[in-house]
Amino acid sequence: MPGATGVPSSDGKLRAVVSLVNGDYINGSSGFSLSLKHDQSNFGMKGLTNTLWLQAANGHAALSGGFSDTKNKGVRAVDSINWQSGPWGGQAQAMWERSKAYADLTNAATEVTRTSLGGRVSYAVTQNFKLLTEVGITSAKQDGVAGTGRLNKITFAPTLALNGDFWSRPELRFYATHISWNDAAYNISGSTPAGLTDKSKKSATLVGVQAELWF
Repeated sequence: MPGATGVPSSDGKLRAVVSLVNGDYINGSSGFSLSLKHDQSNFGMKGLTNTLWLQAANGHAALSGGFSDTKNKGVRAVDSINWQSGPWGGQAQAMWERSKAYADLTNAATEVTRTSLGGRVSYAVTQNFKLLTEVGITSAKQDGVAGTGRLNKITFAPTLALNGDFWSRPELRFYATHISWNDAAYNISGSTPAGLTDKSKKSATLVGVQAELWF
């Protein structure tokens, strides 16, 4: 049962989103999540926007809002900036998260602290063609597990769009992504690419086509 309200200020807006979950699950029947989002336009300079998220959840409510199929508890803070200046646009983001997930049958808890830093830059070569580059670094530390897992990613994507602005949609991207990680990442929940079991691998390169559109 999500609900939201917004409070505008000068060049800024605060939004609160609440989710309540109730059901019959192995490790409980309810959940609660709260997200506070503050958007500030013209943040220090014209064309620069800052967005701050503060989130908390427990039970079967997800940190991102809505339903979680497993019992959990966590807090998260995310700050991002967006800009557009002529043909140049982009976004940078920093995230800190502390989460605890419970196993369905044993109710054993897995606690992980994650930090991420990343950004994406776009350059409009023409009105309908732009170049995108994205870089991200994530680290994770799990209680009771030695070492800190690290995952790095870099992407280059020539992109077709209806407009040269960073947030213009729809987009059709032709991307190449290189990811790398360390040994500790294999031992930390959610710190290696999904489905990867070959522990001799420490990197991978992916190529593909991606379409994104909004309604």
